Amino acid sequence: MFGSIIIPTIGRAALARAVESALAQASAEPFEIIVVNDGHLPLAPAAWQQARQVRVITTGGGRERSAARNAGAALAAGRYLNFLDDDDWLLPGALDTWAALARRSSAAWLYGAAQLSDDAGRVLFQFQHDLTGECLTPAMTGEWIPLQASAIAADKFRAVGGFDLSFHVAEDKDLLVRLCRLYPVAGTARPVAGILRGTWATSSDYSAMPAEVQRSRELILNQPGTFGRLWASAPTPYWRAKIARAYGISAVWNLRHGQGRRAVRRAAGAMLAGACARLDLLRPSYWRAFARHHLTPGFEPPSA
Repeated sequence: MFGSIIIPTIGRAALARAVESALAQASAEPFEIIVVNDGHLPLAPAAWQQARQVRVITTGGGRERSAARNAGAALAAGRYLNFLDDDDWLLPGALDTWAALARRSSAAWLYGAAQLSDDAGRVLFQFQHDLTGECLTPAMTGEWIPLQASAIAADKFRAVGGFDLSFHVAEDKDLLVRLCRLYPVAGTARPVAGILRGTWATSSDYSAMPAEVQRSRELILNQPGTFGRLWASAPTPYWRAKIARAYGISAVWNLRHGQGRRAVRRAAGAMLAGACARLDLLRPSYWRAFARHHLTPGFEPPSA
């Protein structure tokens, strides 16, 4: 089986649209849909529950989306996993787009473009990541590839341990970084998913995002061989500047948290990145990239 579409839910009304968008995939590849009810109540009866591709499982309620996603992935039969939120949707041809990528690439993370849409269905922005191959530096220094628009190799997902349950608002970014440390990515500009950016209810504390993202980066920087992987995935002065910035920010962060020895090692990493950059240091664009936080164009994090 090619794919498993995993939809965690607490029973929101938008769930029907999410499931029906998956059922509407006119794909030559076999697929399944696993709806993970993480709410405290049974799901309301719906016609989609009778579809042969759909399986509904219940967690017992309140385990949060990462645990719900992991629960669905544990039962998934597909070679690739798509994690679709219950208020988002797949666009026609999404599965075939990922399948075509899989035939051309053995990358662990396959993606298409995601469209941010408002409550009225108007497309506000379409992502253009232009990322392929080794991508640890972009992933770790701010680039965001939405889960909804991605198909992740199931064996690689399980090899890195799935979603880290200690993360509550940056779990998708953390998963991307951990996979990029070990495996390449591949993508296309074809739109495959819609993401709601209107008004919606959420229990997520997005004010914790910066701290969660930095904690994920620290875990990666602690791993042996990370500098080499970062440098291999930084083909331009812009991304090479981001490596120096990442180590510099980490040095300050560790100093503030009483990790003096680690702060010194991170400062040494920043200096090494600068030394390796060589003539890049003469470019004003390098220093502009060093000074500014990278944010995927068009994406603004939700306010708390």
